[in-house]
Amino acid sequence: MTSIWGTCQTYFSRDSRYDVSAFQSLLTDGITWLDARNSSVGATTVDSYAHNGDTRTLSQLFTYGASAVVLPGTTYVVVGSNYFTDNTQTQQIAIAIHEALHITLKLDDGELAGWLVNFGFKPSTTFTSSEITDWIVGTADHMSTEGGGCKNP
Repeated sequence: MTSIWGTCQTYFSRDSRYDVSAFQSLLTDGITWLDARNSSVGATTVDSYAHNGDTRTLSQLFTYGASAVVLPGTTYVVVGSNYFTDNTQTQQIAIAIHEALHITLKLDDGELAGWLVNFGFKPSTTFTSSEITDWIVGTADHMSTEGGGCKNP
């Protein structure tokens, strides 16, 4: 992961909105992780954290199979059961990077996909958010040995 991610950091730094040290700090201690599997957390509304009037509960954010969601305008990332049951450890790390990119760049999935095109990302015509995570990983689950991601920009 280090070699590909180091290349990503170098390429991403070419955009003035991206600051390597701020991004690393965000990943290490700047994101507040909320586990929607915890009943008291899952029953809390989005508005409790994002203060945007969204009355959905955090557990309702996972009705479409997402693994993680950034609450708008915050550094809160909510993870659902899919994060733990449907992803390997490498994919979980890539999801963390994916969500941190949303926070850093203030882009939604479509906008983030467009930004990543500058670094070799090729979304499918039926683009899904998981394609971003898969691209960060490299291909499926081989971040440091297979193509994709920043290995072959």
